[in-house]
Amino acid sequence: MSDHDVIKDALIALAILNLVVSIAVTRSAAYSRRQKVAQIFIVWIVPVIGGVLFGLFMLTQRGNASRIGYPSESNADIGQIWSGLNPPDQNS
Repeated sequence: MSDHDVIKDALIALAILNLVVSIAVTRSAAYSRRQKVAQIFIVWIVPVIGGVLFGLFMLTQRGNASRIGYPSESNADIGQIWSGLNPPDQNS
């Protein structure tokens, strides 16, 4: 199975899930018409917004790091890499 087929299948599954949720919201008696429209709008637009925001983030990060990681730390001893517990300038 190619990457194209996986992406296509994921998009089809997402569309089916969105359709099922939209139908469930439409049939619900617990919401007003305005709430139903807002919820259906959110169901369909959030994946699109997420994809656009993630894509824009990736575009802004191009060229900031090498493809193979951080070359300045490639020869560092594993004990010397900062774990977040103590700042790197402190020797403990």
